[in-house]
Amino acid sequence: MGRIIVRSAPPSSIDPATLAHSGLWLAPFSAGSPLVGRASAGTSLGNDATEATNPPSLGPSFNGYASISADGTNDQLTLDGNGADYVTDSGYSFWWLGRVDSAATSAGNTLLDAGLVSDNGGAFGFAINSNEGFVGYVQTVAGFKNVARALVIGNVVFCSARFENTQLVVGVNGPPSDAIATPGPNNIDAPYRTLKLFTNYNATAFLDCTTLGMGFSFSQFADADFSGIRNWLITEFDL
Repeated sequence: MGRIIVRSAPPSSIDPATLAHSGLWLAPFSAGSPLVGRASAGTSLGNDATEATNPPSLGPSFNGYASISADGTNDQLTLDGNGADYVTDSGYSFWWLGRVDSAATSAGNTLLDAGLVSDNGGAFGFAINSNEGFVGYVQTVAGFKNVARALVIGNVVFCSARFENTQLVVGVNGPPSDAIATPGPNNIDAPYRTLKLFTNYNATAFLDCTTLGMGFSFSQFADADFSGIRNWLITEFDL
């Protein structure tokens, strides 16, 4: 089982529930659906993720906390409401703690790769493939923009992203660090989008992964916030 290795004393930890999250899901999970939204300093309480036909299953436990596992074949979840309940068209933050259990190489089109988060219009989201890693993307007036950060398949990783209106920044095992310019206005159109987990925009590619936690925020978290969340998660799940 992959582990995050801390090579020096970690800086301050931040319980994610103390930050303003629009969506917050943390192990232990009691089922693959519904994934119940946790309370935070934001609007996350009651923002759940559900699936009637092909939900993830309960996965392995980490420090006694049960994860969920998506099988990479047809498992998915749909977030309550619409995109505007989780992000804004001009900025947001996102993080995910989990393990990619297997992944295909890029299809050559990010929208066709297995999605971690996607909307039903292909306007924005996050995908994972074996050669590029964690990929963030957004449709802009200047066209489709994406940026990637490598990750290790089979290891527990912390993926992070911050959309700053004029750029999208992604990172792995730390704060967002790799950026792509996103000339505005962008075409997220969050109020008109349905968000899904573990599949791409048209449900043709599914992610084989184990999830311990995930969060969205309307705020643009600072680097120290992302680092603090990651350090809290490392301690909570004994990674």
